[in-house]
Amino acid sequence: MNIRNIIENFRHAHKDLNERLDILKMHLNDEERLWDEYAKLDDTFFLNDKIINFLGDSLQQINHKEHLALYTLQDIKHLYMVLVEYYPDNIQYQEDLIAFVYNVLDDEEEALILIDKAERRMESVRRYFVKLRGEMDNK
Repeated sequence: MNIRNIIENFRHAHKDLNERLDILKMHLNDEERLWDEYAKLDDTFFLNDKIINFLGDSLQQINHKEHLALYTLQDIKHLYMVLVEYYPDNIQYQEDLIAFVYNVLDDEEEALILIDKAERRMESVRRYFVKLRGEMDNK
């Protein structure tokens, strides 16, 4: 096993992913073209959290009735919830979920519950770093 090749393959895969994501972002204001670009993506690209997050963001801007019939606002919420479930340390995904629930679904009660959950997670991470710093200071 060649670690350098693995690292280089990882870098190459992310470069390709970021280039495709940039193409999607370029077409955010052109709904038909955006959907055409989504159709060009291999299913494996939808295994990446960056693509899924962008999908959630872009679905909020769809106006075409044919496309709107493919999903509900609850589907978008579920997408963000899955991102938070699989990436609990990604603060941006938590922010996206909370903002969607509060601003789009207009559910202040659930948004507050999600905020409490996010704060507890961040406090847990903060305590870990405080403990680690203490261990380093005691050396």
